Amino acid sequence: CHDKVAEFIRSCQTFEGGLGGEPWSEAHGGYAFCGVAALQILGKLHVLDLPALTGWLARRQMSFEGGFSGRSNKLVDGCYSFWQGAAMAITSTMYNNLENAVDDSILFDTLMLERYILL
Repeated sequence: CHDKVAEFIRSCQTFEGGLGGEPWSEAHGGYAFCGVAALQILGKLHVLDLPALTGWLARRQMSFEGGFSGRSNKLVDGCYSFWQGAAMAITSTMYNNLENAVDDSILFDTLMLERYILL
């Protein structure tokens, strides 16, 4: 059963690298978080194209505001800053568990996100 769940989530990864709610749909921050979190719980995060996912997540953080948008070409939003930031934190653990990891860094600008959320 776990393999079928992981395969379905993997089939929802888009050409952009994010995850949609079903195969062939637009990548969306909420679905990305849910898919990443579910795969992490199942121990199967590795089934995704992690470099593509990481790139998509990183492109959602806006350089001026510091928060995250939920989809390509959309404005930042507080709720998406949670979904995307959490997905990026989970994804960061995969990179930090690699043998040649340099440090336990998070793959987004945490200070900019903090400024966006708190100010």
